[in-house]
Amino acid sequence: MKDIVVIDIEATGIDIDTNEIIGLSSVLLQSQKVTGFKYETWCNAPNEFDKETLKIIGKKIAFFEDQPSLSDAIKNFGDFINSRRVVALNPTFCSALLYKSGLSSEIEIEDALTIVRKNLEGFAPYDYDDFRWSDWLEGPLQRIQPCCHHLKDEFDTMLIAKFLEISFNENLRAQLESADWYDD
Repeated sequence: MKDIVVIDIEATGIDIDTNEIIGLSSVLLQSQKVTGFKYETWCNAPNEFDKETLKIIGKKIAFFEDQPSLSDAIKNFGDFINSRRVVALNPTFCSALLYKSGLSSEIEIEDALTIVRKNLEGFAPYDYDDFRWSDWLEGPLQRIQPCCHHLKDEFDTMLIAKFLEISFNENLRAQLESADWYDD
């Protein structure tokens, strides 16, 4: 089974053309298990960015002054990926900002939920294309172990990685079937 690198980014906003990456996170799955190997860094931020963004991520602008440059972070990020399969919750947004910032466009970023849907094939509504990440966060992940312990992380990578891990080993299906909120 090919290794998987789960990634997440933080940016100064959601407009791909005008915003920049300020944080990168990645977690490695080997043999469909979270290894604990990760690369995570905040980046030196532009002098100005939306105060609302700072509020959302819980940081002050001064925090970013001593962080590595985005180009150094992207290089280290690419080294961590090292030709492995890469997944994210929002691959379109992540890939656009990462490619713009210098990550090789040869690195394809896939949708993590596509893997989960495939692993839960035939188990409605969890295999539906319109069952989105927000549906998981607001419902099933609140009670699924060990995912619920990772809901308050600065990045979503460990939560996504644990979610993928339990979807690979049938544990997710078993927990969904046994949960008191599951409706036959």
